[in-house]
Amino acid sequence: FDKLAVVQSTDCCSSAVFCGDFNTSPEDAEIPLGELQLTDAWRACNGDLTPCVTLPLSAALREVFPETKQDLCMDYQLFRGTQLSVKHAAVLQGPFDDLSDHRPLRVDYDIKGRYIGPGRSAE
Repeated sequence: FDKLAVVQSTDCCSSAVFCGDFNTSPEDAEIPLGELQLTDAWRACNGDLTPCVTLPLSAALREVFPETKQDLCMDYQLFRGTQLSVKHAAVLQGPFDDLSDHRPLRVDYDIKGRYIGPGRSAE
């Protein structure tokens, strides 16, 4: 996992959000969340029972990875810090095929009691 150096160099006591396409699925356990003191925003909001699908199974995906049998989660928002909590997390649906084969992951955070999301901003 090539992003470890960036995460490790960030002050572990500060609040931080790391997001992106990490090209690994949760079941591969390649992101050492505990070691890096990170929380998966999707799981913090939706639990383990609701799958986060950011890369739907498609013919194009099967051409590249023929062994793939199901939708995948390859995109993440990971966070740390006691000042952050997740209020809402959703995979956006829409006409994104012209931009990417991935679906965007939207997360709304509460920052130390001040919600940052649609219709409101930090004061």
